[in-house]
Amino acid sequence: MGHFAAFAAFAASRIICDSSLLKSVKSVSIVCPRRFRSTQRQRESNLAIATADPEPDPENQLLPVNVAVRSVIQRKSSPSTTSRWYLKGFACPDGTRCLLKVRYVGRTPHTTRAAVKEWVEAVTAARLSKSSGASEPVDVTEAELRAAGLISD
Repeated sequence: MGHFAAFAAFAASRIICDSSLLKSVKSVSIVCPRRFRSTQRQRESNLAIATADPEPDPENQLLPVNVAVRSVIQRKSSPSTTSRWYLKGFACPDGTRCLLKVRYVGRTPHTTRAAVKEWVEAVTAARLSKSSGASEPVDVTEAELRAAGLISD
């Protein structure tokens, strides 16, 4: 009996069929070591029997930045634009900067849909507060306008 056949026989003898577990199983992976000379503990750790993974929350799932941004704002944006959002951010009227929160997985920046939505809300609020301050009506008397030379008699 070859190494793989021996390992397959061992694996088949260890699998317990539970119908309730099989309904929630998404994938089964069996890892076969290169050589079958190992201890019982190592063999059992190398055998990954189906486990039911809970569904990840789609809002808090890490995605590449461009994918997360595209899924939230429903349009493509340039990679240079999205990189500017997390590297330089947006200058708020109070002097702070709104940066998109990212985490690096290797060399690739990742973020969540929730973080993109939070960043869009912060930028929108900053822009609205900036524009609302400039559009406030100012009470000016005619005398002040004449003194400034804006109206004549």
